[in-house]
Amino acid sequence: MKSVKEHDPVPSLSRVAVVYPKAIGDLVFILPALHNLRLSFPEASLMLIVKAKQAPLALPLAGGIVDEVLVLHGGTGLLEARRRLTAFHADVIADMAGNDISGLLIAFRAGRRIRPHRTACKGFGAMYSVFAESFPPPAQGTHRVDEMRGMAGFLGAQTGTVTFEMNLPAQAADDSSDIVGRFSLRDGKVVVLNIGASRETKRWPAGHFRKLAELLVESGYRVVIAGAGAFRSDGNYDRAASQRFFADDFVDGRRCVNLVREGYSEP
Repeated sequence: MKSVKEHDPVPSLSRVAVVYPKAIGDLVFILPALHNLRLSFPEASLMLIVKAKQAPLALPLAGGIVDEVLVLHGGTGLLEARRRLTAFHADVIADMAGNDISGLLIAFRAGRRIRPHRTACKGFGAMYSVFAESFPPPAQGTHRVDEMRGMAGFLGAQTGTVTFEMNLPAQAADDSSDIVGRFSLRDGKVVVLNIGASRETKRWPAGHFRKLAELLVESGYRVVIAGAGAFRSDGNYDRAASQRFFADDFVDGRRCVNLVREGYSEP
């Protein structure tokens, strides 16, 4: 018995569970793939499984491009999530994350399970799901969005449409409108720079953002500095970085706006 079966496309879908427990920003990468699944299988029941940090963007998708969103650690533990996944009776469980959590969710269960190729898995994801099928490996250099779309295509979805359309919570939309109105961000050409990330390995030095901001302003753009109020791993990196590099006269509320300093980054 082979540990990873041949790459046989899924012939049809009536119930599909997409397992994607990652960071909140990663949810944007999978949106086109979810749209492709919904457009190609309008009558299918789609379940999306995410982590709690993805919930603000994922939950508004329920009733739209997916039918149900299951949030791990948002009141639902791993064992309960496995129980609900079993009760969903999916034709196929598509693990599009390939990490430890998704591997544990799909491990040792009946039904068709497909995960990323082992070379695209992280941690022990491939080990936990050793008897699952594998999506074809992406070509070297494939963007994450196209990798996700390729997985949807393997499931039988048409992948010609690329859209990141999503629903935002009403409060988030109101808050965004308040920011846009307060700083007149509909005026001129505006570039938003998000100066931080959850891990050091993902960060561009904040001083480089300052230089980029100056070059953009010289080229006639307005610059908005954005970031998170705090990260669990290292506290208030974005706040400290913005105070160091974007707290002088350059940040005048017109050519350069610092939303982190203005308090719009609070969780």
